[in-house]
Amino acid sequence: MVGVRPIQASDESAVAALRSIAADERRAKRGGTQPNGLGETVIDDAAGERAEFVGTIGDAIVGVASLRRSGARATMDELFTHPGARGVGVGAAMLTESIDWARRHGCTDLDSFALPGDRSTKNFFESHAMKSRLLVVHCDLRTND
Repeated sequence: MVGVRPIQASDESAVAALRSIAADERRAKRGGTQPNGLGETVIDDAAGERAEFVGTIGDAIVGVASLRRSGARATMDELFTHPGARGVGVGAAMLTESIDWARRHGCTDLDSFALPGDRSTKNFFESHAMKSRLLVVHCDLRTND
């Protein structure tokens, strides 16, 4: 059974393992060496500025989602499901919970991202009524290229 709940202190090692796998996947993709903007894990944010959820199958933690709010805009900095648990609705459940959280906190917009060439992430978001609205380009000024 797929579930979603807020991150708890006891989840930190499972979440750290997921984030390590996510970082490895991200590094392998074009544009994936940039920092993801995540700070410390948020266990409880009474002000409603940040939220983090875990996606579960039964008791197993197989996904993680992180959001932050700025005014009426929520930004999803992280939505990751373990490769072995994809395709069964964990990501969709975390996205739905994230949208619900954003609405409860007065947000009118939700942004997320997909790395260049990451067709599966782009397709996932588009299948949930999200669409591209901005392409960010980058130049590393520390190189001569």
